[in-house]
Amino acid sequence: MTYEVQEISERYNTVKDADKQTISISIEEETLLDIPVADLYGRYINISYEPATDADAKVIESYEKITEVPAASVNVVPVVTVGDEKFRSKVSCHLGECQTMTTYVNDNTPNTVKLDSTLVSGSVYALNLDLNVISSVEGEYAEGKLKAAAEKESAGGVYPVDVLGAIAGYAGRYYFTLCDAQNQVYAAMENISSSRHLAVAVTGYQFGIRKAGINSEFLDTGHFFIDVAYNCTTSVSLDGDKNKVR
Repeated sequence: MTYEVQEISERYNTVKDADKQTISISIEEETLLDIPVADLYGRYINISYEPATDADAKVIESYEKITEVPAASVNVVPVVTVGDEKFRSKVSCHLGECQTMTTYVNDNTPNTVKLDSTLVSGSVYALNLDLNVISSVEGEYAEGKLKAAAEKESAGGVYPVDVLGAIAGYAGRYYFTLCDAQNQVYAAMENISSSRHLAVAVTGYQFGIRKAGINSEFLDTGHFFIDVAYNCTTSVSLDGDKNKVR
């Protein structure tokens, strides 16, 4: 070192829990996931809905399409899936009900970032992370999941959760891959050092709601969406030109 060490206050060879970036997901103020970001590398995070009881599952199965199920007659619960692990809510809601998902990002800055998203129960979502760059290995994994999903036939015109989850997860990774590539090209052109911090995007297939009569509601054809809720980078001009950074 270029200076003399006066005192060593602490020595450790792993990152302490208190110093780790973490992601927490709550739905209607119930925390379903709280995990270090590093433990999520290479794993999909999907948010979906499952029948609350066996009786609710039988009601859904009695209809040919999910969009034909009277929404008020079925209760479902939100489920956060990380890889092969499931974190199931203890609180149910009606099919087609709007819920608030709150994602807390603790990236070791003074303030924890709070991101709110509106969910429609019955829909399928993915929480996508860009930890620094989307590696080719992770991209190939996402593409493999997408191809496997494409081989599954839909039942009643609605694809199963794992298929929609794979599509949403692939879309998020593809988006960040393009962003990172573009940043690298611009940085090289303008003589800039650019580095990425943690980024978070929510993608998904979200059902619409259609009304039939005064009190009857049904899921309706929805749409795919992407919400890049948190995207931070640091750029420094190597020749001191701040305009190039912009």
